[in-house]
Amino acid sequence: MRSAVLALLLLLAAGCGGTANHGDTSKADGAPLRTLCPGVHLAVDSLVVSDPASRTVFADQVARLRAAGTKDSQQTLEPLIQAAQELLAVKTDQQFFVARDDVHAAVVKVDTGCVAVGSPILHSGPHQSG
Repeated sequence: MRSAVLALLLLLAAGCGGTANHGDTSKADGAPLRTLCPGVHLAVDSLVVSDPASRTVFADQVARLRAAGTKDSQQTLEPLIQAAQELLAVKTDQQFFVARDDVHAAVVKVDTGCVAVGSPILHSGPHQSG
């Protein structure tokens, strides 16, 4: 179910069909962060950091979302991309613990950007007040 929702979000984010000339096809035409945050939320919710297969799926999902975004969206998601890649490269227990903490920090950072556009990926925690 989550995969279907993520696929739908990716399709919506990427736009669909049409033959109209949209002029410059730079990354300014990509999906805004507000549109991508629900997909990031699903990716984060489905991540099981201790499971190598889950880490691979997570990194792939976040990379696809980033690729569909505007330049600003891509910049906001970059810390999460870097953390996901770090998690994929883990070879030792020590690297795992550092990578796990870095993923958490990146999720909180990306959530700050998502909150700013009205689409939080985390619904509770010490970083949010209210």
